[in-house]
Amino acid sequence: MLDGLRLGIGRKLDGMRYRRRDRHLSGFALDESVLRTRILSAVTERNGHVFLCVRDLLPAPLYEAALAHWPIYEELPQKTPGRARLTLGQLGRAELPPDVRAFWGGFMGLVNGTIKPLLAEAFLPYLDRKLDWADGDIRDWARANIRFFDHLYEGLNEDWNFAIPPHVDQKYILASALYYLPTDDRQMDMGTRLYRPKSRETRTVDIEYIDPSLVEECEVLPFAPNTLVAFLQSPVAFHGLPRRRFSRVRRSYQFNLVMTPDVVTRIYGDDSLY
Repeated sequence: MLDGLRLGIGRKLDGMRYRRRDRHLSGFALDESVLRTRILSAVTERNGHVFLCVRDLLPAPLYEAALAHWPIYEELPQKTPGRARLTLGQLGRAELPPDVRAFWGGFMGLVNGTIKPLLAEAFLPYLDRKLDWADGDIRDWARANIRFFDHLYEGLNEDWNFAIPPHVDQKYILASALYYLPTDDRQMDMGTRLYRPKSRETRTVDIEYIDPSLVEECEVLPFAPNTLVAFLQSPVAFHGLPRRRFSRVRRSYQFNLVMTPDVVTRIYGDDSLY
């Protein structure tokens, strides 16, 4: 059941547990207090969603290094129609130049060790929205015991002519996040869409792709350079990307706040989707 997953141990922050990692890439350092303020102050409640968007998230030299170390298409090991990927689980065995492997290993450490705990702090106050179907005892237990870990399927996406219908993500995800990596801001409309259900009956506690006619677009998260977007996964948090022909490649780093299997089992009764 846990094959391919790695439990996080070591670092604890307000009930959240993560692996301890080096918070610095070689030659780059972050002011975590400033980063925390920017992420927490960006949380927005609107149109039934809880989301955030932080422009210019990382120092410009670090962003430029990320663009410079982006793997070429042939180096991305996982390919599906419209998308190529490099995940955390593939990083160690993918055929990458040593400097590319080292950079993205450090970047993944930055995401898992610094950014994820800050996103957990931002979205945990809205846990009841995700569990609005549950009784008070389950919600109380979840608030006191929730834990997260680093899912090895997270990582780099390179998309072209890619689409995904409106959906809510897997039940084990508290919040989903994308760090956008375009070279400029000329295609802001390539960002993820947030949708609002047209009916109270349109909702789901687990992943489900639905007919676009059941929802209406309410937010377009800007596909801007060096931008972090994240959104709570609740039963009505539908999101997606309509089919369109990209005039450019859409590059992003995708990651999630994933609850540990024991927490998911206690809340939902099973962890079968792992």
